[in-house]
Amino acid sequence: MKNGFLDSEWIGKAIPIVNLAPPKTTQFKIDYATNPTKDIFRKYIGPRTLFQTKNNSKKIYINRQPFPLENLLRIGVLGLACVTILFLILFKMFVFDNYSHLQSLGKEVYHNIGEGIASFKNLNFSEGKERLKNAQTSLSMLEASMNKASLFKIIYAPPFTLTKNLNVILKSSLDVANDMEKITNQSLSDIFGRGIDLAKIKNVDKKIEIISRTTPRVIGSLANLSVLPGMGEWSTTLKNQYFSIQNELNDSRNYLADLTIALGGDNIPKHYLIVFQNPSEIRATGGFWGSYMLLEVNKGKIVSMDIRNIYDLDGQLLDIINPPKQLLRITSRWGTRDANWFFDFMTSAKKGKEFFEQSRLIAEKNIKIDAILAVNTTFVEELLKHTGSIPMPEYGIDITDQNFVKEVQYAVEYGSDRSNFGDPKRILKVFIPRFLDRLSAMEDKKAIVTVIKSMFNNKDMQIAIFNPALAHISEITRTLGYDGHIIETSALEDYLAFVNSNVAGGKSDYVMAQKIDAKITIKDDGVVEHNLVVTREHNGNNESFSLWRSINKNYIRTYVPLSAEFIRTKGTTWVSYANKSKKAKNDSLLASIEASSKIVDGASGMEEYLAEGKKVFGGWFNTSLGQRHQFSLQYKTKFLASYEYPANGATYRLIVQKQSGINSDVEIAIRAPEGYMFKENSSNKYNVLLEPGPKSHEIKLTIVPGAE
Repeated sequence: MKNGFLDSEWIGKAIPIVNLAPPKTTQFKIDYATNPTKDIFRKYIGPRTLFQTKNNSKKIYINRQPFPLENLLRIGVLGLACVTILFLILFKMFVFDNYSHLQSLGKEVYHNIGEGIASFKNLNFSEGKERLKNAQTSLSMLEASMNKASLFKIIYAPPFTLTKNLNVILKSSLDVANDMEKITNQSLSDIFGRGIDLAKIKNVDKKIEIISRTTPRVIGSLANLSVLPGMGEWSTTLKNQYFSIQNELNDSRNYLADLTIALGGDNIPKHYLIVFQNPSEIRATGGFWGSYMLLEVNKGKIVSMDIRNIYDLDGQLLDIINPPKQLLRITSRWGTRDANWFFDFMTSAKKGKEFFEQSRLIAEKNIKIDAILAVNTTFVEELLKHTGSIPMPEYGIDITDQNFVKEVQYAVEYGSDRSNFGDPKRILKVFIPRFLDRLSAMEDKKAIVTVIKSMFNNKDMQIAIFNPALAHISEITRTLGYDGHIIETSALEDYLAFVNSNVAGGKSDYVMAQKIDAKITIKDDGVVEHNLVVTREHNGNNESFSLWRSINKNYIRTYVPLSAEFIRTKGTTWVSYANKSKKAKNDSLLASIEASSKIVDGASGMEEYLAEGKKVFGGWFNTSLGQRHQFSLQYKTKFLASYEYPANGATYRLIVQKQSGINSDVEIAIRAPEGYMFKENSSNKYNVLLEPGPKSHEIKLTIVPGAE
């Protein structure tokens, strides 16, 4: 175009010109011979265009008219096409060319956040912080790569919004980790001293709230990312994970709220009963309850601590209640000391709470127990490995992890405290405060957390929470199995647990060794036969302590599915029970259990009854000093009734639950039906040796056609 005129060949290409001339007229230079101007201008400018000519000049003046709507739409479509092309070019330049790198960094961020959260759940704050710092590094690299695409940010912003929100989450998460680590490390010393700063817990809650508010924005950004090539499936996976994180954040806030209440942050004193279980005299939940410690906590601080002999309570019980019939050999009156007769810890703890609160010693103070924590002697022994020896000059000894049980047991049974003070458990009153002081002074508080976690996982610590205001903490303990509950199984699943109870057998369990062999055969018709052998050996020959040399008088219970049918037994001893007192009250739970009891083997006195959601086979299994004794039991169950059995892909699932305070070697051999094998090892036999530590084991096998 020259001097406001358009070359004729341009018009031939049908390019409409707008705003090239003065306000009212537009000038064009037209070659009449080569351009059908009327058609061209009618097509691109409008059908009512007015032509004015002057003396056959090659100049033409056209009155400008408004464009019709259809032409505006044409121009809009053309503009959109241009923008789309520009977007694709930019996307290719700034995303596709670097796509694998960006995706790799994004996955690193996601992986480290997930690992960090897992570490926090395991109370490993140092490792969790390291993971989050790694996530921050990857996120910074991701942002740096994305910032090179500043034009792309204008066109498609969600990735930039995502990284911004992730930065907020990571910063707040690191703040939470730092605060929780400080609270954890200082809590033991603070709770016995100035008190735990509850404001710190509230501050952590506020930071979690920030994370909780930001997480939905992350989820929204992830949803927008699904439109990008190759991001759909990954985006959906991430969204689901972040929804899970959102739920965990809500759980964390609920937990912190409960924790504040548990520490007396609501200005209502809380009372916690710690019972010391002695596995040397084994009972269903881990050991005889010989001593206890009552803690009163208020405003983040322990305001009182009372350590006593369990008989101080039982000597002042207001009600006289008949004990389980098996305990009639040693007492006619049930009390707190024998409350843990039930394998299910929550059931035993509830019974203990009832006895504790109706003792005159407690009832007169109107104390209500908010939770009961059972602690085995193993817990103290493990912590003594970290604290070092505790001097006890009054007794002329230093207590270590190697002699704790022996020295305390000797002092209680034969020491001068019994005769001089009338308080055989006085040694514990002297030892425990010094032990707690040493724990408070430890620099490595992580070691304490590690031991506590290990004790709960091995069932050497169990907790039952009764206060409904602590429902969220209670739910967590149940989910983790820290409440020692019996695992529920369906009618199509197998279950096995052996439970020993020392009744008048001294402290001989300290020197007892136990081994369990279980042979399980799955038949063609779905019947599962069990052949169990329990071997117990009394290794007290070289001990001078008479209570360790006592005959181990043991009532052994085998917990199995409700569908189990008794076949035969050998090795148990018949015992006659005394009559219960007619003047004493009968416990309703015991009454229902004993009402279901029947003798299934007259020679051995083996009885069968229903208890705690399982069928139980119970009998007396005694072992003398230096002797090795075996008890065998055979029974059958039938599972998988809904299958045409045996079926390709049918599943056999077995739960084996350990007893607290007992470390048994458990060897299990399972055989598949004739003509079938297990998918897991391509064999018709499956042998496993279970470790003695964990509180439970699950064996899950898939039955498929085939044989070795």
